Amino acid sequence: MIAQIPASISNDKPLRIAIAQIAKDQTDLFAYEAKRHDAFSRARAEGADFAAIGGESGLVEDERVTIVTDVSLFNGSMQATLERLSRRAVETGKPVVLAGTSGVNDGGKAIRPFNGLSGVFSIDGAFHPVLQRFEEGFATIDLDDASIAALPAAPVAETFNDKARALRFGLHAFMARLGIKRVVIGVSGGIDSAVASALYSSFLPPEDILLIAMPGPFTSQTTRRLARELATGLATRFAEIPIGEAVELTCRQFAELRSEGPGGGVQGAWELSPFAVENVQARDRGSRVLAAATSAFNGVASCNANKAEATVGYGTLHGDIFGWLSCLGDLWKGEVYQLGRFLNNEIFRRDVIPEGIFTIKPSAELSEAQAVDQGLGDPLDYPWHDKLFRAWVEEDYTPEDCHRFFADGSIASRIGYEGDPAALFPTIDAFDADMRRWWGLFRGLSVAKRLQAPPTLAVSKRAFGEFPEIQRGASKS
Repeated sequence: MIAQIPASISNDKPLRIAIAQIAKDQTDLFAYEAKRHDAFSRARAEGADFAAIGGESGLVEDERVTIVTDVSLFNGSMQATLERLSRRAVETGKPVVLAGTSGVNDGGKAIRPFNGLSGVFSIDGAFHPVLQRFEEGFATIDLDDASIAALPAAPVAETFNDKARALRFGLHAFMARLGIKRVVIGVSGGIDSAVASALYSSFLPPEDILLIAMPGPFTSQTTRRLARELATGLATRFAEIPIGEAVELTCRQFAELRSEGPGGGVQGAWELSPFAVENVQARDRGSRVLAAATSAFNGVASCNANKAEATVGYGTLHGDIFGWLSCLGDLWKGEVYQLGRFLNNEIFRRDVIPEGIFTIKPSAELSEAQAVDQGLGDPLDYPWHDKLFRAWVEEDYTPEDCHRFFADGSIASRIGYEGDPAALFPTIDAFDADMRRWWGLFRGLSVAKRLQAPPTLAVSKRAFGEFPEIQRGASKS
């Protein structure tokens, strides 16, 4: 909304603009309208000539100013808009005022924050933020050279830190909307659960966070120690609940099971395979321990899965694919590490996530083949597979595209991989075998897993839950 307030606009005094960055909640439009009315009344009271109120798209061209209101959602592409408005200020020789929108948008399976950016572009193209990004706020500014120059300037660019702040704001705002005050987080001593814990701890009181370590038959003393160090650094509640006894009971019950009906009555016919026992461990943690803990603690459970895992279904339904919201589900594994560094350096300004969690081999620790102290862990090479999966999910590359690009030597530059693919795959057959394995999962069982997974907090240009589970694009030439 952009409104001119009836008043005597004189060239003898600076043009005064009121900017309101208010939260838009599609579940409560009455509250939004009340906030907009209050912002307009305040603008009038403070003698503004124009009121620029976020919440809908608009543009007003006055002889002394261009005013733009923005209601776009955060997807990491605001830089193009900023550059366009910067050029407009330079070309027209008059300031451009931008009023953004706060809040989060509920897109069904994807929850996305609004861009929440407000400020002034001076005639030299510099951007001067006026309000705290993402947060609700109100400001009145005079558009004379001295007043604009007094505002701090910011780069006309978006960085990973903007994505991190969007994620943090979106999580906090959505919890507040739903009235959720407490969270239970299963912590493994690995990076995903550590970053999720720090993310919640960045805005929730420590007494409202319960971290639960659930060591199993293959959990190392290293990760048990790191999980406890994390809880100590964050000063949250912490409990350790071993799952070994429950897993043994489940395995024994099925080993002794005699089913009825065709083919029944044979003891041992239902004995669980080693792979099945991996899933039993994960589900015991999620559906038994964490589910019970949410009831006891009167909170919700965090889903700590990342986007690489969601792409190929590297997770167990009702185990680690479990919880009220996937707060890291739109971050690739490498971005989870980046978010961890951001939280340590920019939010807490100390190492609440222990350094050992950044350096340990990522591992589910569900079998002897995933012994972290021996350097064993997940089957994914995250620096490589992050980029390959992103090419599929966000750029619509197909296996045929990737085969061709590997053959002509351009695959690394095409997908943004910084290493040498030939060091991973000495032959094109080896490359194809790895790609076919993960593509089959991406378009296979992982589709069903994603459909049943918790909603995703979205901050990328394409998040799971926002588009149909089909390959949308054409072959990349």
